[in-house]
Amino acid sequence: LKLGELLHDKLFGLFEAMSAIEMMDPKMDAGMIGNQVNRKVLNFEQAIKDGTIKIKDLTLPELIGIMDTCFCCLITWLEGHSLAQTVFTCLYIHNPDFIEDPAMKAFALGILKICDIAREKVNKAAVFEEEDFQSMTYGFKMANSVTDLRVTGMLKDVEDDMQRRVKSTRSRQGEERDPEVELEHQQCLAVFSRVKFTRVLLTVLIAFTKKETSAVAEAQKLMVQAADLLSAIHNSLHHGIQAQNDTTKGGL
Repeated sequence: LKLGELLHDKLFGLFEAMSAIEMMDPKMDAGMIGNQVNRKVLNFEQAIKDGTIKIKDLTLPELIGIMDTCFCCLITWLEGHSLAQTVFTCLYIHNPDFIEDPAMKAFALGILKICDIAREKVNKAAVFEEEDFQSMTYGFKMANSVTDLRVTGMLKDVEDDMQRRVKSTRSRQGEERDPEVELEHQQCLAVFSRVKFTRVLLTVLIAFTKKETSAVAEAQKLMVQAADLLSAIHNSLHHGIQAQNDTTKGGL
């Protein structure tokens, strides 16, 4: 090559160029575990067999904690990081078919659908470079076997169930408040807010798949609903169980 010339292989894109300086460098490689954790890394199926992950009867604090972590991962992906190092660090997202807990299953499917529709729209628009947005799924399933409407229906069922629990645990005027019942009320309200937010956000993205221009106005109204839920979600962060770094690094 002459001075100033570069050789560019068609298979070597911007993502590979950015990763070239990161792989196996502890300071740069976000996916490198090294000797930091002395434990076997399990996939979802192995974790279920090993009993290290629950697929049914999740407590309200567990649901809140997992949902909040998934929201953080979703935002991190939208900011330009890979799905493999963000959303799919949560093992529940790998295969929701194995999940028996209705709330966790519906939420996991909702997150997958949100990612899939957002990825599809950004890809079709072709308005990004590889360092701005990473659409690769790395072979992970995006819940294509379940329809969008089915997932919104599952989320609505969980939402309605949580709303009933919120009403049943609400203290009546003049009654002395039971601290345990009041705590359950706040936790149910926290799960309700998160599930409704997921359903509304998914419905917004589904609206953009419609050809009718009226879908834009519909999406705007739904976004107002979603925005109204953010304060309730933020104010109930403390109700979620906190992950332990030594046991959950690499997956939830």
